[in-house]
Amino acid sequence: MSSWFDIDNAGWKRMNAGRPAYELVKELIQNVLDEDFNTVNIDYNYHNGVFNLSIEDDIQGGIANSSLITTVFMTGKEDSCTKRGRKGRGLKEFLSVCKSAIVETVGKTVEFCDNGTRFESTNNRTIGTKISCIIVEEKWNSIAVSEINKFLSRIIVYKGLIFVNGKIIENKSKIMDIDRCYLNTQVIENGIQKDINKDTTITIYNKISKDGWIYEMGIPVCTTDIPYDIDVHQRIPLNDNRNEVNIYYLKRVKEYIVAKMVNFLTKKDILGWASDGICCYNFSNSDSCKIVSLMLDEKDINETLIKGSNRHINDKARQKGFSLFDIKNLSGNLQTIFEKTLKTSDELIQTIEDNCKPIDVEPTIVELGFICEHKKLVKNALNKDIEFKIMEKGADLVTGKNTLATYSFENGFSVIRYNRLAIKSKIFEMPYCSEALDTLIHELGHIDSSEHEHDFINAVTKYSGRIVSYLYYKNMGIKKEEKKNSLKDDIKDVLKQSGFNYLSLPEIYSKLGISTINEKAGIRGILNRECSNNGIFVRHYDGAKYRLVDSLLID
Repeated sequence: MSSWFDIDNAGWKRMNAGRPAYELVKELIQNVLDEDFNTVNIDYNYHNGVFNLSIEDDIQGGIANSSLITTVFMTGKEDSCTKRGRKGRGLKEFLSVCKSAIVETVGKTVEFCDNGTRFESTNNRTIGTKISCIIVEEKWNSIAVSEINKFLSRIIVYKGLIFVNGKIIENKSKIMDIDRCYLNTQVIENGIQKDINKDTTITIYNKISKDGWIYEMGIPVCTTDIPYDIDVHQRIPLNDNRNEVNIYYLKRVKEYIVAKMVNFLTKKDILGWASDGICCYNFSNSDSCKIVSLMLDEKDINETLIKGSNRHINDKARQKGFSLFDIKNLSGNLQTIFEKTLKTSDELIQTIEDNCKPIDVEPTIVELGFICEHKKLVKNALNKDIEFKIMEKGADLVTGKNTLATYSFENGFSVIRYNRLAIKSKIFEMPYCSEALDTLIHELGHIDSSEHEHDFINAVTKYSGRIVSYLYYKNMGIKKEEKKNSLKDDIKDVLKQSGFNYLSLPEIYSKLGISTINEKAGIRGILNRECSNNGIFVRHYDGAKYRLVDSLLID
C-alpha cells in the first residue's frame, strides 16, 4: 500500500498557497515548541517582491530522519494529545510555497531548488535545525510581514526563548489556571485519529489585543468573543487548516471559565459572551446569588421576586412593597438559576397569609420619616440606641387580632418593629400623636420585661415620664394636626450647610445619624427622585455626591 499514491507537487502547492502567510509560519514554530529547546531565532523581511525567512533552533539531534523533511504525512513524533503536531505535513506545507529553500539539520542538508529539483548532502552540524527560504508568492508581502508580527507576538512560550528579528517574545499576564477541565481532544490510536475526552488545564490570560484568542498549548488558533486569551493545554479538535474551533467545544470551555470567574463577571458579560457558558449545575448557591444580583443591578435579591403566574397574586406582592422580575426572556440556564435563588410571588403571599409570620419590608418615605423621628426621640430622651424597622405581620390565626409592634433583642441590639398591616397609614404621618407614642412606649417597656406584669408597668411609667419631660423642656410639644419637618427638609438643611461643596452618601448618612439599611434606602430614594425630576438637589456627574441647586444656595 505504501506505493499506491504519488503526490502532485503543483497541486500540493496550490492547496497551500492560498492560506494566510502567518498560518504557514505557525506550522514551523509549533514543530519547535513540541521539542525541548533553549533558543529559537526567527528572522524575516520583505524587499522588492521577495520574502526572505530563516528559523533556527538548538534542539538536540535536530530532525532525526531526513525523510520527515520531504515526505508528506510522515511524522516522527510519538503521538500524544499534548503534542501540537499530529499529521506530519506542517513543514511540507510551508516548503511548498517557497521558490527555494535549504533545510540544515544534524548531519544532513536538503536543498530545494527553484527549478523543482532537490538535493541532499551531508554537513558538520552538531545541534539543531536551520531553515532558510525565499518566497515570491503574491500574498507574501509587507502586509504579510505585519500579520506574522502580530501572530508571533501572541505566542505563549512555556519554556526557552524565542527571538523574532532580534526581539524576544514577552511572557503574557496570567490571571488563573483552571484544572480538571474534561474536554474533547484528538489522539492517534492504531493508525486512526480519534476524538476522546480527557482532563486538562485551561489558563486564562489578559488579552493583548482588541480580540481575545483561544490557544492550543501556546499557539493562537482563532479569535473568540471571550474577553480574555484562553490557552488549552492539550490538542483542540480543529478544522483541516487548524484555524477554527467548533462552537460546541467553545461552549464547553466557556462553562469552565464562567464557573470559575463569577467574581469577574458583569451584567454585560452575562448577557453577552458568558450567556451560553452558564450552567446551573456548575454554580454553588452563593455563586447563583452573585449572578442574580448582577442581573438585578445590585438590588437586594431577598427583596425581589420572580414574576408569579397569577396576576392577582402579583398585584398583592407589589402592594406589599416587592419588586417583580420577569425571567421569561432569559436563557434557560439563567431562568433555572433565578428560580432556585429567588422566591415567587405565589410563595411569598402564601407565607404571609397562611403562616402569618412577620417579615421585614422596605419602609415607604412616610414610614421612614416616622421611624427616624422615633429613633431620634429615644436617643435624645433616653440615651438609648434602638433600631426601628417596618414589618408585615398578618392577624393571628387563633385570636384574629393584629399586632401593632414587637420588641426583640438581636445580635446585641434592641429592635422595635412597627406592623404596616396593623397601624393606620395616617398614624405614620404623625410620629408624635398619642397613638404613635403609646405604641412606642409600650414596646420600650419590654426592654425591662418581656411579660406584661409589674416590672413591665414600672418600665412603661419610667420611660413615659422621661419622654414627656424631654418633650416639655425641649419645647417639642407637637399638636396632633401639626406636621414635623420631612426627611427631605432634613437632607436640605444638611446640604445647605455644605454650600457649593458636594457631599457623598456616607457623609449625608453620618450628618443625619442614619445607620440602618432601610433608612439609607429612603435617603437615596429622596435624593434620586429630586435630582431626576428637576427638584432641589443636584448629583455630581462623577458619582453619588449631592448638593442643593444653585438658586437655593444663592438665595
